[in-house]
Amino acid sequence: MPVSRMVPVVFATLFVLWSLGGGAEILRPVIERVYPEECYAGATVTIVGSGLVPDSGGAQVTVDKASAQVLFARHDSMVIKLPYTLNEGQTKIRVFNRDEKSKPFLISVITLNTPKIIRFMLGGLAFLLLGVFTLTAGLRKYTDRRIRRIIDVMVRNPWLAFLTGALLSSVSQSSTSAGLLLLGIADAGIITLSKCLWVLVGANIGSTITAFFLQFGIAKHAILIIAAGAALTVVSRGRRYKWFLPDLVLGAGFLFYGVHILENGFTPLEGHPAVIDFFSAYSAATPTGFALCFIAGALLVMALQSSGAATVLLVGIAQTTRLFDLPSCVAVLMGVNFGVPLVPLLVARFGEVTGKRTACGHFLINTWGSVVALAAFPFLPGLVDALVPGSPYLIDPDKKIIYPLIGLHVSVAFLALNLLSALTALPFLRLLERLAVKWYPHEQSKTEKELESVGVRDQGATLQKIAEKIRDMSLIDQRLLHRLEQMLSAGPEAGLREMEALLTSMGDLHGAVVAKISGLMKISGYSVNVLKLEQSMYTVVELYKISSLAHRALTSVLTLDRHNVTLTGELEKQVKDLSGKIIGFMEDLGAVLDDPAYLTKAEIRYREIAINRAEERTKALLIEAIGKAAYTPETGQHLLQLISTYEQIGNHVYRIFDFCLLQADNVR
Repeated sequence: MPVSRMVPVVFATLFVLWSLGGGAEILRPVIERVYPEECYAGATVTIVGSGLVPDSGGAQVTVDKASAQVLFARHDSMVIKLPYTLNEGQTKIRVFNRDEKSKPFLISVITLNTPKIIRFMLGGLAFLLLGVFTLTAGLRKYTDRRIRRIIDVMVRNPWLAFLTGALLSSVSQSSTSAGLLLLGIADAGIITLSKCLWVLVGANIGSTITAFFLQFGIAKHAILIIAAGAALTVVSRGRRYKWFLPDLVLGAGFLFYGVHILENGFTPLEGHPAVIDFFSAYSAATPTGFALCFIAGALLVMALQSSGAATVLLVGIAQTTRLFDLPSCVAVLMGVNFGVPLVPLLVARFGEVTGKRTACGHFLINTWGSVVALAAFPFLPGLVDALVPGSPYLIDPDKKIIYPLIGLHVSVAFLALNLLSALTALPFLRLLERLAVKWYPHEQSKTEKELESVGVRDQGATLQKIAEKIRDMSLIDQRLLHRLEQMLSAGPEAGLREMEALLTSMGDLHGAVVAKISGLMKISGYSVNVLKLEQSMYTVVELYKISSLAHRALTSVLTLDRHNVTLTGELEKQVKDLSGKIIGFMEDLGAVLDDPAYLTKAEIRYREIAINRAEERTKALLIEAIGKAAYTPETGQHLLQLISTYEQIGNHVYRIFDFCLLQADNVR
């Protein structure tokens, strides 16, 4: 056969073989399953099957004869968005592959239940806020008891302060709450401004942990967490950890349950035209849209009082509506970071200058982070997308079910924003501290200006003068006590008037010393040794109370009926012994303020035990005196006042011993 006749025959044979070999069957799409089979109009559904997309691409899907938008497609699965115009009831889905079409697959379309959606949203927000408030309340309950000693130990090193901030905000799930809590600590003089800034930088990073928990599906099991928290509340009654652990578990359960409810509330809205138009305006693709996203994030965190809650809410919206792209989410997160310090900044206006500077430093840190993030914004979404496997919108982890993964991208983006802010802010913390001090300079009174005129400006000189004043007080007290002992020997009638004059002078002297020390402290600045200065002032006030109580006790002794000479003499001896121990302790305290290593912890404990024994011995003698019939009712009343006086002296002395122990810890 000639070659010219063989060519058409060969081509015809190849075409028949190709057709019989299943080429037409491959072109015909088959729908095996649609997920979910019950959905709302405008929802996103996944189609699983075979032959859904031809080699050349261009697959088409119709739903009730209306075209559906294909979001993602490949041979065995695709994701489509249903038309919003669908009516309630069963409807058919067909996939067209060239000239072939699949058999229809029935799904159920349900109507939008607006009241139910509103209930879901309000309930979800309520649980979200309840979780934040429960976590914060539990943290405050715990910190109210031991926060002074704990914070002082944990922030001695700047990096420990950084970790403390991260732990604080990860527990409270709110860097805003951590900032507010830190304001009270700063106002109380527990930590310095520089360490406060380290804590706040760490708090920003710790607040990112909540969004990562959601990626493990923990929100679906929130009820179990709430049940565990309730069980801990019952079991831990009467135990020390009841202050904190049950509130931590309950708060986390409430938080995640709120997210779970919100996700269910947002799901029906994903295809609603009004919702689409609303989120279309919040697109970071335009400068206006970026500004709207940024403002929305700031307002959201101010309303929820929790950066963690604001982030998980954003994750829920992005995953359920599928209308927020990654750059828009990053813009919202930038607004969240900027809005975190705004509420503490407003609250600090009514506090002390240290708290104002702390809030100002928090604002400067987060503003700096926003500026750095704005410069990195063109590259940040791409960087996050490169770090996280899969697309931020749709992936298929070998399960033939395609679902959104933007939540993990948002979580990583939030962490990246805060890490970028921290790494760029840490080298400039000293500068930010100076700016905060300059923003809120200390306003001096007339008295403070007079004190400054004598050259008391730095804290070292201030502490030295405080120690000198306390030593002067102890020396004057010794002289006065010696004079009172002479009066006791001469009899109460001979010296009551002189003693009253001496006690009046003593009260005036103590008041003047306290006023002087207060003035010295106010002008000393608050950037270094705040704890030492505040505790010194507190100690002086306590000493003033002790001295006044001791003199009142001596007055009562002088007015006792002296019928029983032996017992009264023993009382006088014991009272003088106790007063001498207190005065000696005042001298030691002045030395401790001058040199914290003056007394060891063992020596401090020894003095505490000695004063405690003297106090107990005095009280025992007073109780014995009350039982003696020789004493008149008036004398018994004086003795009861003495018992009360020495109990108060003991309370004040114990608190001063705590200060001495703290000084010894600082040296160690």
